[in-house]
Amino acid sequence: MIVAGHGVDVMEVERIRRAAERFGERFLRRVFAPAEIAQAGRLGNPWQFYASRFAAKEAFSKAVGTGFAGFGLRDVAVVRNAGGPPRFEFSEKLSRKFPGLNPGHFLLSLSHVRAVAVASVIRVAPNQG
Repeated sequence: MIVAGHGVDVMEVERIRRAAERFGERFLRRVFAPAEIAQAGRLGNPWQFYASRFAAKEAFSKAVGTGFAGFGLRDVAVVRNAGGPPRFEFSEKLSRKFPGLNPGHFLLSLSHVRAVAVASVIRVAPNQG
């Protein structure tokens, strides 16, 4: 496996909660994909969930090496199948912007404690064989 990029980000849980309280649903819809919002809605306390997803999106932009040039936070969603690891899903806009980019080329790790969430994203080069 060849590492093509790496990104890490840390987010304060309280910062996400305050933004959601201040801007309401508008904030959530601007930052998170519908599937992420739906999943968080099933949680008693969604703020760690949102903070870890926000950190993952930031870490993704660092691993790609472009920042958010040409795409937004909602274009990268963090999904998790039952029992599986978290992974990315890309919007059509992101897929068109980077046609060779595949969600399977990213390794994502999320963690959180009461006050902070962290995400690490490793971009691996596709197999050339």
